[in-house]
Amino acid sequence: PPPPRRVRRPPPKPTEPATTEPSMPAVNPDVTDQNPAHEPPPVEADADSTNEQPALARRPGRAPVARRLPGARTPPPKKRSVVVPLLLLVVLGLGGAFAYQKYLAPPPPAPKVDPHAAEVEAAKVAFQEGKNLVRKSQWKAAAAKFDEAYALAPEVEGLAQYVEAGKTEVPLADHLDTAAAALDKGEVAKASRELAAVPETTQQLTRRNELQSRLNKVADERLKKAKALANDRSKMRELKSLAEDVLAARPNDRDALNFLDIANRALGWRPPVEKPPDPGDPAAEVVSLWAGGDSTGAYAKAELCEAASPRCAKLKEQIARVQPMLKKLESLEEGELLDTVRLDKAIGGGQQSAGGKQAGVRLAAVLTPKASSASARKQWGAAMALSRKILEGDPGNAAAKNIISDGKLAAEELYKRCYVQRQSDPGEAIPLCKEVVEMLPDGDELRGKAERLIANKPAE
Repeated sequence: PPPPRRVRRPPPKPTEPATTEPSMPAVNPDVTDQNPAHEPPPVEADADSTNEQPALARRPGRAPVARRLPGARTPPPKKRSVVVPLLLLVVLGLGGAFAYQKYLAPPPPAPKVDPHAAEVEAAKVAFQEGKNLVRKSQWKAAAAKFDEAYALAPEVEGLAQYVEAGKTEVPLADHLDTAAAALDKGEVAKASRELAAVPETTQQLTRRNELQSRLNKVADERLKKAKALANDRSKMRELKSLAEDVLAARPNDRDALNFLDIANRALGWRPPVEKPPDPGDPAAEVVSLWAGGDSTGAYAKAELCEAASPRCAKLKEQIARVQPMLKKLESLEEGELLDTVRLDKAIGGGQQSAGGKQAGVRLAAVLTPKASSASARKQWGAAMALSRKILEGDPGNAAAKNIISDGKLAAEELYKRCYVQRQSDPGEAIPLCKEVVEMLPDGDELRGKAERLIANKPAE
């Protein structure tokens, strides 16, 4: 193999003499050609040193490091301070003293437990249970929970308001429960009265609305039953009771009013007129005041004597019912106007007060067009029934009197046809006699004859 190739290395640079100074001054007054400014002055050799001592080469970019020359004297060691050990001893002593004092001190007392805290917590639980029951409209059970919580901790936030609300809502819940039970039995009037006792401001409005919808459904079912009863003359009392039950909830229901009118004609019903009270009865003064037009005085007198006289108590109730209706006659419907007229006569012992007369005039204005239309179509049963209602409120109404007079003539003609055909064609004769019965009120002589023909009895 060929011999290894030798690499020539550059000769080493001459080393600079060692110096004990970190840097040279910027200005040197002793600069000469022998001592340039960029070179340090030569160091005189001591007796123990030689000139062959090479100077340490400095790396470019680094400050020169002072090195101790051989034979130089070492500085004496620094003296240690006694302050730091003393401070440490003091800190340790204080820490030990503090720990000893803490060891000797009695143990801290146990934290105090409030005995009322458990009651407050139990009250909060009962309060929350009550609010959950309110969301389910179970106010009776909720009120019991609120009372329980209030007995434990009345200061619970918001509890007092619920307790007060319970005092209002629990009686209203009783009304709603009674209404629900009445609807289960099909008693529309009773359910309507109970629902009327629950205001719109109640917190049980959702349940009230549900019961109101259910009431309307039950009323519709009752009217379907009434339609079946209307064709059976032996069921007229039941029909009358059913129609009055529905009208208590829906006073302007046309079907119910029609069924009631059919039942009244069949039963020969007359508007109830209270007999005058005895002279010694304080109710006599109430009747006198009402008939004279002093409705306020009559009510005040009835309120004073209601404890001593049952008649006064009844008059007070009737006055309380009719007074609001007398104040809004223009907005009343047919059924409400007729009730107003009849109540006014019942309070006045058969006499009309000034307000009752106004209600009668308003009733005549509503019914006269209907009665005239029915008579023009020869629907004498409906025409005469409407005319009799008109005469209840307005006894001198000429139009109603004329319709009744024409209706009686038509009834006589129908009866004659019924009497003639009963031998040859009973199937055609009986409906004619039934129409006579529907046209005339109970107690009418011609009606009695038609009823005997229907019963296949000889006419007198």
